[in-house]
Amino acid sequence: MKNNFEKWMREFKRTHNGSDELGMALLILSLALNLVSVAFGIPIVMAIIQALSFLSFAGSIFRFFSKNKSARVAENYKFTHIKETVSQYIKDQKYYLKESKTHKFYSCPTCGTVCRVPKGKGKIKIKCPNCGNSFVKKT
Repeated sequence: MKNNFEKWMREFKRTHNGSDELGMALLILSLALNLVSVAFGIPIVMAIIQALSFLSFAGSIFRFFSKNKSARVAENYKFTHIKETVSQYIKDQKYYLKESKTHKFYSCPTCGTVCRVPKGKGKIKIKCPNCGNSFVKKT
């Protein structure tokens, strides 16, 4: 009996997608939408949020049991790429905000590299560390 179950589980894992980051995100979104729907007292708004929650949950279940692994892996790759891009953008904005009291940031007109220079120095010549291009800006 135990051997048959183990064989079935191995076959299931081999042929089905299982859980991944996008599936977990859809599941968490579904739970969050359920919690938000409880906060609203308006029935039509609750119904719309519940429907979105159900669709998110259904998407998560669909991804888990899907046998088309290549398509699910591609979708998960796109999701993680977008998530990392947004995460890096937020991290950069926090850094710029923290440093904005003492420094200014300029993009190199040639290559687009962000250069950090101290504030209050007047007009200065900035040399890009990436491409070596020089440009003048007021700090």
